[in-house]
Amino acid sequence: MPHVHNSTLPPRLPQALSCRGGPSRAQRSLTILLFSGLALGLFIAPIPVIRVLGYCLFGLLMGMLALRLGLAVFGSRLRRKLGWVRSAEADQKPIYSILVPLCDEAPIVEQLASALANLCWPEDRLDIQLLLEADDEVTQMAVAAAAFPPGTRVTLVPPGGPRSKPYALNQGLQHARGAYLCVFDAEDCPAPDQLLEAFQVFSQAPDEIVALQAPLIGLVEKDRWLAWQWRLEYSVEFGLIKPALAALSMRVPLGGSSNHFRTKTLRDVGGWDPWNVTEDAYLGLRLARLGYQVGMISRPTFEVAPNRFSVWLPQRVRWIKGYMMTWMVLMRQPRLLAQQLGLWRFFFLQLTFGASVLTPFLYGPASLVIAVTLWHDRLYLGATGWTLLLSGLTVALVSVLLASRFKGVAPWLAILTQPFYWPFHTIAAFMALWDLYRRPWYWAKTPHCPWASGDLSCSTGSSASASPSP
Repeated sequence: MPHVHNSTLPPRLPQALSCRGGPSRAQRSLTILLFSGLALGLFIAPIPVIRVLGYCLFGLLMGMLALRLGLAVFGSRLRRKLGWVRSAEADQKPIYSILVPLCDEAPIVEQLASALANLCWPEDRLDIQLLLEADDEVTQMAVAAAAFPPGTRVTLVPPGGPRSKPYALNQGLQHARGAYLCVFDAEDCPAPDQLLEAFQVFSQAPDEIVALQAPLIGLVEKDRWLAWQWRLEYSVEFGLIKPALAALSMRVPLGGSSNHFRTKTLRDVGGWDPWNVTEDAYLGLRLARLGYQVGMISRPTFEVAPNRFSVWLPQRVRWIKGYMMTWMVLMRQPRLLAQQLGLWRFFFLQLTFGASVLTPFLYGPASLVIAVTLWHDRLYLGATGWTLLLSGLTVALVSVLLASRFKGVAPWLAILTQPFYWPFHTIAAFMALWDLYRRPWYWAKTPHCPWASGDLSCSTGSSASASPSP
């Protein structure tokens, strides 16, 4: 059993910046007032109210679609100009910290050890912390038997806070030794030279860029339809949308893995919010409102896409719930947020991140309306409905085609059947809303298994076995 380090409770974020307090009193009052006014309006004059709501929703959705298409096109043009050319290596590289939170991850520990062993960084300047729950003895035993790089440390996460990934990350942040820090998940296989590119970008970038996001690529097993849908989402999000947002100096909600930071700045802003179940997205937006920027790098990280609905659904519920929590915290003081971001970026945020909160609730009802009108010959969508439908399908198709080139029958089948995937998000959205009310800080753990084929699309290997040191 390796020597372990017992951590202590980290400092908390101010109440105004944390999800722990829930919605503010003003938000609760405004919500009650809006729904009461809507109910009264529907009772007194239902037809005019429905028409006004329809026109407002139409304008909002068309604005979201137009903006998303613009970001996708800009992101595709950006990809042709971006790329990493490795410069001459510096004689002295700084210590680079890596945080890997693990919870019930025994089956995947060997794969993780191989992936970390292949990182191109001097072993004596690599500070790897495996963050384990104190009562997770099975994973602790698996870690003790695996061949992690020399100097790997094990930090036991103490009880006393939410059992969540950000809570564990804050433990590791307290003891990180590096000038730079990155976060990997247990199932990740990062490109071996990802740290080199991040270091090079940080060295050349202005001080305002304090975080970098590596693209995440989903690996699809056995051409499963659901896994392909997940990969298509990631291709658009990490290949087009996030690079476009970063290039425009807009807010970038970070992905939960392969985030690289300047360690000092990360400590100065208070690290992660342990009460937010999408701590990554919230951290990226919190950095933006503090005047910092997020950049992108090109060297990817591979991870296995979920191929079963029973795995996909809890993960998506957590994501949507976390996005609702994040938007709630950001909008506690909308005037202050607008001052911090600027008016243009404030509205940009509503049309991009706000869309991530709103649209999952609309997919299911919209699909039902379309199905009913196509089945019943006396009902019709009308010009507004057809405009929205064709615009949504066009933006989705163009975005996917711009994001990547896919070969084989399975990906093209997934591309053409995307509309059948979207209603699943509505199921997840309403479950997330109920979860937000019933257990807001519950972290739905996604189970992970090793890549079945053994080919992770990046170089893997092993290092000499070594006992982690404190």
